[in-house]
Amino acid sequence: MLLSAGLSGAHAVLFTVRDGKLSGRESFFLGDIHEEKREEVVAEFIKQYYFANVMVPKEILVTKLPQDAELLMQWLSDQRGSKVTLLAPMRGEKKALLDLGW
Repeated sequence: MLLSAGLSGAHAVLFTVRDGKLSGRESFFLGDIHEEKREEVVAEFIKQYYFANVMVPKEILVTKLPQDAELLMQWLSDQRGSKVTLLAPMRGEKKALLDLGW
């Protein structure tokens, strides 16, 4: 999940990857947010999206880990029924995937 902010406000971009291939992309308009609230907004978006969504993936990529990442991973793992990891990749294929949203 990528949170990007521009002139038209902030957007969350959600990529779906199956079997190592990009299979979908959704964009959600979030309105105007302040830079210092970015991690909080990411955490809240993840909670709201996956509370309503039955398919919680085993791995969620974010541009920056939220402060409550451990608690969020536990909640997501409970929702999924198995371990879920939040990652903020700095390089490699996973980082390149996040860069697609910019």
